Amino acid sequence: MKQSWVKYGTKLKIKEINELLSHLPRTASVSVTSTTHLSRELFTHKGAGTLISKGYEILSFKNTLDGVDIPVIFGLYLIYLIYLFIFKCD
Repeated sequence: MKQSWVKYGTKLKIKEINELLSHLPRTASVSVTSTTHLSRELFTHKGAGTLISKGYEILSFKNTLDGVDIPVIFGLYLIYLIYLFIFKCD
């Protein structure tokens, strides 16, 4: 919310959408569109508005591994190596 483009009405919309999504399951989403484009938004795959869904928190670690679950990271790395071996060895 500290970006220069987040101002006035945009900030209010972000807060309201966040509040709405906080009470819904992770699969829920919110679509923002005008009334003139509502049918296109609802009945086409392309849509005509902005789709907002719940995301995942992005964690950033600088110069430390405090808080990083090393066994999980290692497991994911092994899965990645297995994937490369199976699908890249044709």
